[in-house]
Parts: sequence; C-alpha cells; structure tokens
Amino acid sequence: MSSPTNSWEALKQLFPRVFEDLGVIGRELRQMNAAEGRSGNISVHLDLPADYPGTGKVFQFAGSFPHLVGQYYLVKVTSTRLWMLATHPEEVMCLVRIVDEGRSYEMLLGAGKPTSEIAAHFGIYETRARLGLPTRAVIHAQPQHITALTLTEPYGNNLGFNRLVYRQEPETALMIPEGIAVLPYLAPGSEALAEATGAATARGHRVIVWAKHGIIACHPEGLMACFDLIDYVEAAARLAYTNMAFLTRGEISLHTVEDLRALAESLHVQAPVLDLIADHASATGLR
Repeated sequence: MSSPTNSWEALKQLFPRVFEDLGVIGRELRQMNAAEGRSGNISVHLDLPADYPGTGKVFQFAGSFPHLVGQYYLVKVTSTRLWMLATHPEEVMCLVRIVDEGRSYEMLLGAGKPTSEIAAHFGIYETRARLGLPTRAVIHAQPQHITALTLTEPYGNNLGFNRLVYRQEPETALMIPEGIAVLPYLAPGSEALAEATGAATARGHRVIVWAKHGIIACHPEGLMACFDLIDYVEAAARLAYTNMAFLTRGEISLHTVEDLRALAESLHVQAPVLDLIADHASATGLR
C-alpha cells in the first residue's frame, strides 16, 4: 500500500464532501451577515492515518490538549476570509496534527498560522473527548442579530437570552434542548475566553454565545450539522429583533413554555432548557 501524499489536491480527493461543505458554509455565513471581512473561524476533524507525512514544523500551544494527541484538524488560517472557502480553501485553511502530548501542533499544510481562537476550538474538542463525546466540527461566527441582542441589558445574559430566543419558534427547543450558554464579554482570542468556553462545554452545551462578539458551536456529526445549530439560533434571534417593538409594548404573543414542553414531550425530546426558562418566568411573573 502506497504512503499518503501531503498535498491539497490529495486531501480534497480524500475528503470531497468536507471541502464542499466548507465552501457552502463560508458562503452561507457571508450571506447571513455572520462573517464580515476576515471574521469567524472554522475547524473540522479529519480521519487520517498515523503515517501521514509530517513537516517537522512544530509550534507550541498556550495550553495543553492531551486527549487530542495524534489527531488531525483542518483549521482556518488567521486573517483569512470564510467566504473564499469555496474557491481558495488552500488559502483559508491549514492542516495540523496534535503532537508533543497535546502541548504542540505540527503544521502539515497551509500558508499561515491558525486562527487566534484556536484555544477555544481545541478546548471544545479536548473537553468533549475527555467526556467521551465525539466532535467532528467547530464553527465560530458573528451573526448580526445574535450579537445585537447581547448588546442589550435584558438579553446579554444566560436567562434573558434563552427565554427570549426559545419562545420565538419551536425548532430551537427541539434542536438545542440543552439550552444556549451565554458568556459575558471576554476579549476575543484570550485565554479567559477559551477557559470559559471549555467550562460551558463541560456543562453539556454545544452552542455558546459570546456576548458582544458572536457564537461558537460544535457537533459530533460534521460541518453542516454544526452550521445548522448557528442557523437555528440566528433565525430565532432575527425574529426576536424584528419583534422587539411589539414585545416592549406587550403586543405580541410568544410561544409559552407550556406549549414548548408539550411539543418536546410529544416528540420524546428531553429539553432541560425549558425548566430554566420556566423558572425564570415564575420569578418575573411572565408566562
């Protein structure tokens, strides 16, 4: 059996659907105003053999990811444009292998260093691997309506955001039944943001909103399933933003917690987020 070849063309032949999905997601994020300029980042786990050719170009992480040793990831290169993934993936992405007991990565393909949010990405992969949960993809984007809501005092927090977003339409409760973690603003690319993201992941969240910044999501199935999570939340946030004037005047009828609970039970979906927003409703006197 011949040894694998380390080239972009060979990688595209091995993973044609991954590259197709990257292109679609890059365009979709751009069209939904979630990837302005060079913002946003994406990573995906690839199943490559242990003897995949190396380069010897090793760089140290700020942290350590011991459960990821020997794993391969495509990661967005810093200061590149997600919406160019369809036409120039080799300029936007790099291929890395985790080495040195998880303290370093080997750059296998790519013209630049990985995204400044690399610690948040690998923190999610590491946390879920430690819990025995597979993770195929992580996406960070900056959707307009999600970010706008977190700029406001009532909704830039866990309770306020979840209660507002989950009552806009029923799909969010079915697709993200564990709830959405909302973290206070922390500097992009910082160790503090990566640590808080890892902690939220450890609590069982696949979707985490970074207040005044954007959203990050992960999924065990792959890129498109991961994108779906962001799409659901942004759709609900867009409805909330559109309806805000009616909401403040009390002229709108949102889904009740009781309606959402009945729907979840009918489809045999356990949705602990409904307990969270129900408790909040009781505390505020809202239905």
